[in-house]
This record gives sequence, structure tokens and C-alpha cells, in this order.
Amino acid sequence: MLELKDSTLLKHHNYINGQWIGASNSLDVINPANGSLVATIADGTSGDAETAVIAAHKAFQTWR
Repeated sequence: MLELKDSTLLKHHNYINGQWIGASNSLDVINPANGSLVATIADGTSGDAETAVIAAHKAFQTWR
């Protein structure tokens, strides 16, 4: 497993619309060179992706 001096840097959530949203699933990231576990990451759903796209579209209207 990846070792960080500050473990809060590695999140197990999706960052959507300025908030860390918990994911219902997770994925293990494996080092292909030796098969060791590098990290466990959030596995967002299609609903999470849709929410992120809608939020980005709304933010772009203000940003542009």
C-alpha cells in the first residue's frame, strides 16, 4: 500500500461540485510490476458522473 506522510492526501471519495462524496464501491490499484496493492480508490457510478457533468455545466455558465 502507498505510504504517505500525510494520509489525508489520499481520498476514498469522489470530488463533485466542491464536495467529497462517498462512493458506494471502490477499486484496488495494483502495481503491474510486482502485483502489490498501491491504493484503493473510489469507483463512481454513472449517476456520480452525471451529477459531476451537471455541476460542471452549471459552474461553466458563471465562469465563462
